[in-house]
Amino acid sequence: MCNILISVFILVPSLGCERKFTDIAEPDEDVEASLQALGYVESTPDPAADRGKEGVIVYDPAAACPGINVYCSEKHGDLTLFDMAGTALHRFELPDLHCKLLEPYDEESFVILTNGEGILKIDWDSMVQWHNPGGYYHHDIAVAENGDIYTFKNVVRSIEYQGETLRFLDNSLAVLGPDGREKSSLSLYSLLGHLVPEDRFPRLYAELQQNGTIDIGSGRTSDIFHANSLEILQHDGTLGPRGALLISIRYLDLIAVVDLEERQLLWSWGPGELDHPHHPSVMANGNVLIFDNRPFRTYSRLVELEPSSKEIVWQYTSEDPRFYSETRGSAQELPNGNILVGQSDRGRWFEITKAGRIVWEFWPTEAEEAQGGDFMRFTIYRAHRLIDSQIRHPELRALWDRL
Repeated sequence: MCNILISVFILVPSLGCERKFTDIAEPDEDVEASLQALGYVESTPDPAADRGKEGVIVYDPAAACPGINVYCSEKHGDLTLFDMAGTALHRFELPDLHCKLLEPYDEESFVILTNGEGILKIDWDSMVQWHNPGGYYHHDIAVAENGDIYTFKNVVRSIEYQGETLRFLDNSLAVLGPDGREKSSLSLYSLLGHLVPEDRFPRLYAELQQNGTIDIGSGRTSDIFHANSLEILQHDGTLGPRGALLISIRYLDLIAVVDLEERQLLWSWGPGELDHPHHPSVMANGNVLIFDNRPFRTYSRLVELEPSSKEIVWQYTSEDPRFYSETRGSAQELPNGNILVGQSDRGRWFEITKAGRIVWEFWPTEAEEAQGGDFMRFTIYRAHRLIDSQIRHPELRALWDRL
């Protein structure tokens, strides 16, 4: 495949200068192979304090929110649905893929995001209906009412900045149609580049040259945005109109709402408060729930933000056991007001009340014994519990009715 190069000029108001960049819209085979290789650590050393923990170890049926849990290990292709007691209910078998996320699509099928192997739609029996193998799609998927699928797409760009060529990954918002083919995309650099202060762009680039670069094609490339989460707004509100997208940008410490149709930024918050956040979502009360990783503080927290005042109205941290995930992480508000938390780097899921009481806790199987006698634990990308409103497939409904 040949590279298609497009030269574009963008005027960034806060910088008062033009930045010229080239966009590799169609990655060649070397670039695509490099993008497919991007991923997270699949297992982590298991500390002595966690040794032997496996399956559901805490369950308060009176306080926990019922649902069907979706377990996906990036180490293996299978996705397992299991009940609140930890009993497997159904397994999607995809042995040649490394799965990250599953989203119900309609009454007949499900959409899966893989770790560098594209996006696919499958039925209950794991039969693939279509597969878009683009390895540059990453981190998250969301299904719109019309059947479109929103995701992120890595695009390699070079910027001429003050006489220096800076090569970086731009994350585009991509829209796939119901047939899995890409319909459109929107560059986050063109949309959010003005939020990067004049002195921060080269500084951030230099920092990532030390610890955040990736070999892509013929050169080292800085991952300066690292978009990691998106959610479609279901209601009009302070954040924006129904159908707008709530997204998270890790290296800018930013959560933002963008209007994909109008191609504009509607709302943003985070710098100075968040450190490398993940998985913002809109709560039932209209507030925003955020997993704040805080790698520079070596402990994580959950944050509930009131979007009009931009005030933090609730947060959760814990030293016993220590709540920390340097990368990834998730927080899902459940219908009873509890929060399902994915502590990704330790592989731990737990459900808490707003008072911070743990009412359900799950640990994946301890992995193989590594060299040196260390035990390993499979990490998770995101903890996800299917709730009643998501149970559309008849086989899934039958499982739900038997719970």
